[in-house]
Amino acid sequence: MAILPDPCYNYTVLDNPWRANNNTYPSARIYDSTVSWSGWYRLFINNMSAHIPDTCVEKYSCSTNITLWIRGGHPTVEDGVVTRDVCGNWENYCCFFGSFPINVKACPNSYYVYKLVRPTIYHAAYCAVINITLQEGCTSQSSGGCFQNLLEQIENITAQVLPLDTVKNILTLAFNASEKISESSSANPAELASNGNRVLKASEKLISTLVKQTDTSDSVSFTLPAVEGQVFMVGPNVTLDKIPRLDTTNTSVDIDLIGIAKNNERSAAVAFMSYNTMENLLKPDFFNTSKDTVNTMMSTVISATLPKTTNTELTKPVNFTLKHIRVVCAVISGLLHFLFLSGFVWMFIEAVLLFICVKNLSQLSSKKRAVLSSGFLCVIGYLVALVVVCVSVGLVPEGYGSEHCWIKRDKGFIWSFLGPVCVILALNIILFIKIIISLNSTLKTLNPEVSQMKQTKIMVFKTLAQFVVLGCSWILCFFTNGSKVLEILFLILNSQQGTFIFLIYCVFNNEVRQQYRKFFRCLCCGQKQH
Repeated sequence: MAILPDPCYNYTVLDNPWRANNNTYPSARIYDSTVSWSGWYRLFINNMSAHIPDTCVEKYSCSTNITLWIRGGHPTVEDGVVTRDVCGNWENYCCFFGSFPINVKACPNSYYVYKLVRPTIYHAAYCAVINITLQEGCTSQSSGGCFQNLLEQIENITAQVLPLDTVKNILTLAFNASEKISESSSANPAELASNGNRVLKASEKLISTLVKQTDTSDSVSFTLPAVEGQVFMVGPNVTLDKIPRLDTTNTSVDIDLIGIAKNNERSAAVAFMSYNTMENLLKPDFFNTSKDTVNTMMSTVISATLPKTTNTELTKPVNFTLKHIRVVCAVISGLLHFLFLSGFVWMFIEAVLLFICVKNLSQLSSKKRAVLSSGFLCVIGYLVALVVVCVSVGLVPEGYGSEHCWIKRDKGFIWSFLGPVCVILALNIILFIKIIISLNSTLKTLNPEVSQMKQTKIMVFKTLAQFVVLGCSWILCFFTNGSKVLEILFLILNSQQGTFIFLIYCVFNNEVRQQYRKFFRCLCCGQKQH
């Protein structure tokens, strides 16, 4: 009986280089239905060990239309040769197409060999990704040795260009492993700091592989739970005067990449990364401060490099903007939400009281007087706003704390403020119109000897003042987008709201003026007696 050779040591090397098509980022593609497969193959990408993905791959990636991957996961060494189904992603279904099954075997030195078959689907091809994985037997409870091995694999990457999906997968693997290390009670501060530094360097190396040559300019960005990154590249024929600001959720950077490119044969690149969980490794306790202080990491860790740029001398200062981290800003935005809503509720209460006053409803029942008492109005003025804020916090607790310490605009959460405001403004406008009609009819019944011009001036001023007091000028804020004139008008009117309140309720109020006179008379009389 003949013994078949072990495919782990008897295979054909298939080294498929990354290819860039139409200025897109290079992707790995194992040749498709035009190739007749025979025997076992080990996959390489630019001399780096690779494997076929065992999770869904986006369509149109890997330089093909239909991306083929294997379902069921890769085997272990003990499993020997296994059979895996081949799936093709299409129509938002990861296994829309199927092909003939293939044989897979895991080899001792953490690589795989495949006995491939010719795909049965036109415009379909097997995908491949660089084989950077945790060592066999490594789990979330394993020691730091597995993590160190993972970092060594990343540090040994020799490829100059990698596709975005590969970089994202490796970064996700590295940061997931680093989080397990940071959660380990046996990890000491020095070890954590060392791991953090190695993760930073490994991340910078990976993001540098996203840089490719360009004649004009190009950019790429990604967002992962643990890290965000942006890369901007300029070439000899760039038409930009300055590159746009590189932004992530909590940070941004301004850099004169155009000036740097002039010292590098008119080509340069900048890579910017913002780490959302790096404070777990680089803990604030590592910094030397006085013993009676509590250390808190108030911003994310950032990294900026000039990859594949020979002359890294800066032509102008680089400006970094760091935004403080979920908690103080969220409290401030929630408090502002409450105070603004309270202000609008009080505007509505003022509109109701003014309407009652204009209608000359002085003969009120005792029940209505109790309703309009100052204590009850205070409860209404603040309780309504408090209920809205509490409900908003209960439904969308993460809705507070935008970059301006205000309500976030995603998920329509801004309507927790705009909704009540629109209702109150609509009611105030209705009451305001009725008040004007009542005032107009009242003015017509005044003594005809009173100057009509004086009546008109007083009515115009009171109308304008009450328009501002009742918050109706806030209507302009719905139309200020893109209009500097309306924005300036809105700011002027609302900045003078306190002035109009003082004029109406203090300067032009007879009862208040009489109290002022009594106060000054008493003050003057007291001084004369002394």
